[in-house]
Amino acid sequence: MSGSRKRMLIARVCLLSAIALTAAFFIYAAMFPLPDRYEAVHKASPVEPLKGFGADSVFNIGNTEALDVFPGIGAVLAQRIVDGRDILGDYFLPTDLLLVKGIGPKTLEGIMEVLAEPLYPREE
Repeated sequence: MSGSRKRMLIARVCLLSAIALTAAFFIYAAMFPLPDRYEAVHKASPVEPLKGFGADSVFNIGNTEALDVFPGIGAVLAQRIVDGRDILGDYFLPTDLLLVKGIGPKTLEGIMEVLAEPLYPREE
């Protein structure tokens, strides 16, 4: 077998393998769909949503500039939050933000501290 025929055979085998793996992935995904993540979280968790979370929360309606004000959230992480919201739906619990790549317990703690502060301090 010549060198060019051997390379052509290897290329065909690689292409067919890629097609077979892609087909297997889609068949598996169709057979075992992912459960609705919010339904599963809320059935298993007795935690009530915080005041700062809900349909009108900044995490559910804000753009990247609005999210950039939270500690530990820069432009890239803010864009990931927006993208995650567009793909997965609204964030109902603060822990939903942990699904965003780059948000860990420390970042979430900083966000929670900001949400716990009153918007308008009481005057004495």
